[in-house]
Amino acid sequence: MSAQNIINVMYILILLFGLKQMYNVYKVKKNIGRVIKNFNQRKRVLMMVASYSIVILGLLYLYQQKTWFPLIYILLGVIFIYLTFEKISFTDKGIYFNGFLAEYEDIKQWKYSKDKRFLELTLKNSKATNKLIPINPSDASEMQVIIKKNKKKQ
Repeated sequence: MSAQNIINVMYILILLFGLKQMYNVYKVKKNIGRVIKNFNQRKRVLMMVASYSIVILGLLYLYQQKTWFPLIYILLGVIFIYLTFEKISFTDKGIYFNGFLAEYEDIKQWKYSKDKRFLELTLKNSKATNKLIPINPSDASEMQVIIKKNKKKQ
């Protein structure tokens, strides 16, 4: 097996992971409840550059090789671009981020990183007991108010 074939298999596996993420986004977004407020994610420059680079690489390969495989690069880049720019939604049920809904009743503790660039959620009864959500530091106080208000309802 050549090195190019190994790289292609890795891209296919990453694409399958991305498609699973998109399925989770679709499945969870149907049941998130009424949206109270949406926030933009903090800009993750490395993720944006990597995503756009994969799309450009796919377009270049598509132009040069005229095969179907560069479509995998393009699709993968588009998936990562979507996930990079998807909004953080505070709903009446919980906090939604990239295909995951942390319900208010499952949130044991929430805090911000020292520089307020991440909202750190500690969850009860979940596979992923800790979630890091990249946030804009300027949104932290408004998020705090929404979480406190909705945690009291539970």
